Amino acid sequence: MAAVEFIEPTSEDLQVIADNMREADIAEIWASHRSKPLDAVTRGAKNSELCAVARIGGIPCAIIGLVANDVLTGTGTPWMLGTDYLMKHQSALLRESPAIIKQMLNVCVVLYNYVHIDNKSSIRWLKWLGFNLKPAEKYGVGGELFYKFEMRCADV
Repeated sequence: MAAVEFIEPTSEDLQVIADNMREADIAEIWASHRSKPLDAVTRGAKNSELCAVARIGGIPCAIIGLVANDVLTGTGTPWMLGTDYLMKHQSALLRESPAIIKQMLNVCVVLYNYVHIDNKSSIRWLKWLGFNLKPAEKYGVGGELFYKFEMRCADV
């Protein structure tokens, strides 16, 4: 089983992830922000307090980050965009995910974001991690249905 390593993102990594992004993630970033893959990964990496590219077998397969929103309330927005290669090796990332979320909760005591209602694999992953999903609501520039998901440090 391939091991996952987390590294600081390079422009080459961002390009590989953007060029090979999962269709569900492409649809989600378009519906929420009208972003194209390279714009989304570049903006996410630039704005994140924590950010890493996940490589499996040396191949960039996902980027994950945390945007700290408000220091006073301790809120932050976790995000991840992945490739089809990640889906072939998702168990490697699953094993590492709880530690990543713990790191995020050390920075922000409340994590929240939105996931497109059709992004089934991301929804399963979020539930497995212990995020609470709220009822679907219209969100983003496209006004499509998304679930708000959140986790509080106290929940862990």
